[in-house]
Amino acid sequence: QSATREIYYWNDAGGTFQSLQLTNNAVDDNYATLDFDAAGNVHICFEARDAANLFQVYYTNNIGGSFIDPPVQITSGGLNKATPFMAVNDSVAHFVYYTFVTGTDNVYYKNYNYAAAILGSEVTLGPGEASSENDAQVDTDRQGKVHIVFRGNNLGDGV
Repeated sequence: QSATREIYYWNDAGGTFQSLQLTNNAVDDNYATLDFDAAGNVHICFEARDAANLFQVYYTNNIGGSFIDPPVQITSGGLNKATPFMAVNDSVAHFVYYTFVTGTDNVYYKNYNYAAAILGSEVTLGPGEASSENDAQVDTDRQGKVHIVFRGNNLGDGV
């Protein structure tokens, strides 16, 4: 067993809670969120360190009967990412997250079409400082439109 924080998934299938450890590595994994698609499949995102020891956003689902292993790396690049949040609709997982750096942090949006394994482009939403796991949230409505709310710095445009 790892000496660092790991990600676990629990459910009460059959009326008794059962656990599944999703990560087991030598680095801290944090800030897990989950959502369900229309078929009841579980989708989970979390942050974990990449090969360069930077925090990035990762994603997995259990559509094929078991969770994707290794998880899909949603973000990359030379900046720490922090406090991801995710929502799922149809065949797309939507993510919001912050950078966590010395100086000005930003809030970002990115999506992943899990049916086609296509990663969308990163969209900068504005300046904002990560401070807790609920600083940014995303959801979709019945028409599939994405809605995002976040705590950020003054954007200078009335937002």
